[in-house]
Amino acid sequence: MNADRLLVDPHDNCEIEVSGDINVSTAPALRDQLLNAIDGGYRYLKIDVQRAEFLDASGLGVLVGASQRTRANGGSLELIGANKRLIQILAITGLDKDFGVATSARTRGNAQSLVEITEDQKKNPAESGSPAMS
Repeated sequence: MNADRLLVDPHDNCEIEVSGDINVSTAPALRDQLLNAIDGGYRYLKIDVQRAEFLDASGLGVLVGASQRTRANGGSLELIGANKRLIQILAITGLDKDFGVATSARTRGNAQSLVEITEDQKKNPAESGSPAMS
């Protein structure tokens, strides 16, 4: 995963853009960003996966966990820009019912802040807290 961008708008909505690989090495940083958003009160998460090149089981597990937490808080998680391969993976695993899935990227709303996961934060996910959530 090359960079995560966290865009937050003032109406309980949070959009996170991922690129590159979402795998065992990068999934912890993504999990931390998602949990920061959820714990910060954002109930509607939109994960832009249009530029994600690879998603392994650990990445999928992070998305499932975040989806369950958002639903428990009365919200939802939506995957935006999902390619055909990701849609097939979700259908085969039965997870297509757990996520809202959009095949094209959407226009971002009133984004107020942008946080990028640095290489250091990828190595030490405990430091990947989002200043936008403070």
